[in-house]
Amino acid sequence: MLLLGVVAQGTQSTNASSPPTTTITLASNVTTVTGPGTVVNGLHPAYGAIPGATWISATGDTGNADTFSITFTLPSAYYGAQVSGVFFADNWATVWLNGTQIITAQPVGDVQANFGVASAQPTPFTATAPFQPGTNTLVFKVYNAVIGDLTGTTTAPPSIGNPEALDFRATVTYQTVPTAKDQCKDGGWETLVDSSGNAFKNQGDCVSFVATNGKNLGAG
Repeated sequence: MLLLGVVAQGTQSTNASSPPTTTITLASNVTTVTGPGTVVNGLHPAYGAIPGATWISATGDTGNADTFSITFTLPSAYYGAQVSGVFFADNWATVWLNGTQIITAQPVGDVQANFGVASAQPTPFTATAPFQPGTNTLVFKVYNAVIGDLTGTTTAPPSIGNPEALDFRATVTYQTVPTAKDQCKDGGWETLVDSSGNAFKNQGDCVSFVATNGKNLGAG
């Protein structure tokens, strides 16, 4: 298992008609790696490349799948959470969010399009569930095939020195729902939404939502 950890950065986009949305950027160019892993700047000149990301790989191959994981944090209450991104995988991968597979696998086998050969485009993915308050984990389970095996069913393990590899970039977006009255003060209400995504009209509107445990929805 190759565990990848990055410090995800959150930014807020300004929208004059609605509260800002927080965006967390996730990418395979990691800051720390735990386990038998390394960061490589492209495995082969023919491979595809995703702007703002870097190919990552284990240092060897055991014949089993490698698991690449990255974590991000959501507030205790939120609205409209979504993750979307693109990836290349050598040889193919599935994508999981908090233990649930969120896309089907890429074509199984030594499929060159999976890793961007001949200008092939990266595989897209998106999901609106299952998110959770606090720590969330995005996982790529990457599998290898014997070179030239387009079915991925050859029982012999891939050759040593031909490890699984991954290149990805993704964003997580959400809006914050208040759970305490203090979040509404000092203009905080302008950056928040209720549990249905409605904006608040003013500070009192926001405080009312919290005080009634979400019964009084935002009137903004």
